[in-house]
Amino acid sequence: MSNRIGSVDFFRGFCMFLMLLGHLSVWWMSPAAFQIQEITLWISLEPIAKGTGFILISGTSIALSFSKKRVNFMDEYDENTRILRNSSYFRAFILFLTAIIMNIALLSSSSNAKIYDWWILFTLSICLIFSWPLMKLSINQRILFGIVLVIFNYFFHQILLYGSVSNLSSFLLDFFYPTDSRQNPILQYFPFFLFGTVMGSFLVEKDFGKNEDFLGFLKKIFLPLALPSVFSILFGIFLNFPNFLTTNSFSYIIYALGLNSLIVSILLTLEKATNFNFNSKYNPLFYFSYYSLTFYLLHYSGMLFGFLSLNYWTFWLVFCAVLVILTVFLHIMYRLVAGLFSLKYFVSILGEYLSLKTEEILYKHEASALNNLMKKLKLNLSSNN
Repeated sequence: MSNRIGSVDFFRGFCMFLMLLGHLSVWWMSPAAFQIQEITLWISLEPIAKGTGFILISGTSIALSFSKKRVNFMDEYDENTRILRNSSYFRAFILFLTAIIMNIALLSSSSNAKIYDWWILFTLSICLIFSWPLMKLSINQRILFGIVLVIFNYFFHQILLYGSVSNLSSFLLDFFYPTDSRQNPILQYFPFFLFGTVMGSFLVEKDFGKNEDFLGFLKKIFLPLALPSVFSILFGIFLNFPNFLTTNSFSYIIYALGLNSLIVSILLTLEKATNFNFNSKYNPLFYFSYYSLTFYLLHYSGMLFGFLSLNYWTFWLVFCAVLVILTVFLHIMYRLVAGLFSLKYFVSILGEYLSLKTEEILYKHEASALNNLMKKLKLNLSSNN
């Protein structure tokens, strides 16, 4: 498992592409054009694009990342384990503070905005805070926890929706199940992250990178991932047919869990069965994945052009042009500075810096936090020159 799994990065980049397409469609299209876009394209893509796929693949990446560092989650007194644990929490809290700052900024632009609105960065940061305790659980324990959480979420929503009305129940309903369907409420979207960690740990356990015959791969990896995914898709469809795609509904969550997991399973199979280079530097999705956090914050500059109100075909011409310009720009930044343009990379090394600094202060270790930080910055820059 020393090499990156290209299909995982590819799917993350695809989710970022869909985010860009979806947001620019809302911001730049005329109402009539967007209605066409929604009917012809967006209804079918939303279960992948609406944060679901990105949160799931983030969980997968977390599990793969911990496996590469050979973390012993049970030995809390081991120095390396302690450093990795604290680094994980610091990274999550840095993203949490970033999300809070974004939510505060939105308070000034909308009278209906709330500090706890569940935009994806806020939801993802909460998921990451729980990544360390989650990874201490076995795969089967996480699967059971995920199923219980999905069931609990349904009944808890019903109780708040149809139970006795009080100030507390009204607040909880607004907090966990906001009426704004654009949001990603934590109770509904945490299972995506949780099952993402299951998928990542499963790939590690089955040694995805091992060279073996294709039929063996199908039996060991593809079928155990694909069959539950297909079951989830069918269950979600028949649970509330034909309205199973009502955003953030119980059937929608079940369906989206299955759909995203199945797509990742198919991409993993293609990576194993073909010579396709998912992380080709000529592939725009590589840069969208590599610079995912930078890309996410940068794409909000598109809101400045919300006055455009483009018709359907004009939008697609402009969108393709923007896509080319963005890809070329990110390619240039990758060639010049690589990870130094990646906010995700900075969050990672800052979390590690704070963890090492904690070791220096609490355990009187030799000063290494600043040296390690500078080494990581220089190493990342020199590796691309």
